[in-house]
Amino acid sequence: MSLKHTTGLPAKNKEDGFTFIEILVSVVILSVLGFSIWTGFIGVMNLIGSVPEATEKAQKLLALDSYLMQVCGAIKIPFWMPEAEIEEESDKVILPFYDGKKENMLSIEYKDKYIIITTSIIEEEETDEDEESGETYIPTFKAGPYDEVTFEIVSTKEEGLIGLDVSILETYDEYEPVKIFVRFGSYPFWKED
Repeated sequence: MSLKHTTGLPAKNKEDGFTFIEILVSVVILSVLGFSIWTGFIGVMNLIGSVPEATEKAQKLLALDSYLMQVCGAIKIPFWMPEAEIEEESDKVILPFYDGKKENMLSIEYKDKYIIITTSIIEEEETDEDEESGETYIPTFKAGPYDEVTFEIVSTKEEGLIGLDVSILETYDEYEPVKIFVRFGSYPFWKED
């Protein structure tokens, strides 16, 4: 009697290891996984590389927005003069009543791809002999570069002139233009000159 086949299990195949098809399938699976991981890694690296540039653009736009709110808030057009004389072109706006005085002007213009904001203030200096007036220019604020900028004065029937709408477009971005709306300050009817 032979003890070889008494266990009831089938005899072992003499060929141990993987077949060529099994190895080929595993290489294809590992290649697909490696490619997807590499693509994800490249995407993350591109995103990380664009964050500083996008942050810098956002900071510049926020600084522009903040400065526009500050200077346009100082435009105080009297309620009894709803139709103030405003010089408006597509790339330049000159607003009177800066700090509530008709002579003081705020100039906002788009020139050479930059938004340039300048204020001119007429100061009256009193001397012993007579009154003299001198024009003072407050330092310019410059923002940019931007590909296209347009200005539009906003008014309503009820309130008259209420603010300025600034549209900023950068052609290399696929996004909509950035729109900044700033309201003019108010000039209460009880304020005396």
